[in-house]
Amino acid sequence: MTNLLLCDFYLILLIAPEVLAKKGYTYTIDWWSLGVCAYELIFGRRPFRGKTNSDLTHSITREHLKFPEDAETKCSWEGMHALKAVCVLSTEIYVNTDRF
Repeated sequence: MTNLLLCDFYLILLIAPEVLAKKGYTYTIDWWSLGVCAYELIFGRRPFRGKTNSDLTHSITREHLKFPEDAETKCSWEGMHALKAVCVLSTEIYVNTDRF
């Protein structure tokens, strides 16, 4: 049962803010999930924190992405800029995927 709860908790982290807020969304929410996964791979920690599902949901839907103090030693400025471009609170400003 504990593993199931941890899995549920982690899945919330991958859900884009507009989905959690029950707003309309498009395929661009996949950029959010990619950014969250990349952040965790690069920095070894989750980009948003919360002790409960409710706290984590609040963090995802209300807080801006923050980097650890040693971020520059683990990721280039361009990499951090790319993470900020995909881990945003609104689909209106996601990366323009037409460029890729």
